[in-house]
Amino acid sequence: VDIGVLAQGQTASNDDAQFTLRQLNRMVDEYSASRTTLYTQTQVVLPLSAKGQFQIGPGAADFPAYARPARIETATMIVAGTSVAMSVKIVNEVEWEQLVRERGRTGGVIDFLYCDYAFPFSNLNVNPIPNNGPSLVLVFWSALAQFLTLQDPFAFPPGYEQALLKGLG
Repeated sequence: VDIGVLAQGQTASNDDAQFTLRQLNRMVDEYSASRTTLYTQTQVVLPLSAKGQFQIGPGAADFPAYARPARIETATMIVAGTSVAMSVKIVNEVEWEQLVRERGRTGGVIDFLYCDYAFPFSNLNVNPIPNNGPSLVLVFWSALAQFLTLQDPFAFPPGYEQALLKGLG
């Protein structure tokens, strides 16, 4: 109705509905591939063990229940057994490589986080290696998952729905 293909009260055939669903998912993929990703902002609390690298993403070894980050906005360490929160500096690949002499050390406070944004799982690298069971709170963008059915509930930031309607029209 909104894009003028059906009149109000008309119902799309199953074939037309499935075609529209495929087109919608192709648009989401295209936006993601062009780095015009449709995203949702996610906050997760990750309990850390005494190691320097953790996998995140659906099916990942360490944190399989969470989406793979597209971009990490903030990282905060929560000291185990407390509510004390400490900011963690997010570094890029060049900065991470410059920390080579410091990597491998252990400590109670995580100073740096580097995410490689690999696919299908991202690797979260921390320095120093935590030795006291802290949690890492991440706020990150995650790509909008594909729609499974045309009845999937969704909530978009302003402008997204209109962009999708124009793309389907």
